[in-house]
Amino acid sequence: MPIAASLVTRGLLKTAIIYFFNFKRPDYLFLEAKKRRIPYLDLKNRIDERLGAWLGALSADILVTYVAPLLPSEIFMIPTYGTINIHPSLLPKYRGAHPIMWMHLNMDQEGGVTIHRVDTGMDTGAILAQAAFHIPLGTHECVVERVAIDELGVPLLKKGS
Repeated sequence: MPIAASLVTRGLLKTAIIYFFNFKRPDYLFLEAKKRRIPYLDLKNRIDERLGAWLGALSADILVTYVAPLLPSEIFMIPTYGTINIHPSLLPKYRGAHPIMWMHLNMDQEGGVTIHRVDTGMDTGAILAQAAFHIPLGTHECVVERVAIDELGVPLLKKGS
C-alpha cells in the first residue's frame, strides 16, 4: 500500500476522496483534493445510491475517507486498491466515532493520527502509518483535529508512508 499511496500523490492513480459529516467540511481535505484535481464527494453522513454510482463512474483506484460511517464491502472494495481512512487517534485506541471527545474525557495527552485500510470492522483494518503528538490539557478539540488531520494526517497520506 505505501507504493499506491505515494503514486496517489504523484497523480498516477485515479483517486477519490469522500467525506461524511453533518455539520462541517474539513477545508484542508477539500482544498488538497481540489489542488490535485481529485474528485471529492460530500454525502452529509449518509450512504446512498450516489456513492456506488459515483465510485463506479470514476473507476477510482483508491478511495480516501475521513469521518466515514462503516462502509459496506460492496462500496469500499469498488476502488482497485481498496479504501483507506484517516482516523484522528492512534489506533487501536479510540476506535469508532468521536475519538477526540474520548481523548478529552480521558484527559489523554497523547494525540495522533492513523492511516489505515478500511475493512468490515470499525477502524480495524491494517495500519499503514501513524504519527503522535502531545496535547496540552485544555486544548480545544478543533485544534486537536487540525493537528491530527491537517498537520500530520494529510502529509502522511501524501508521503505514502
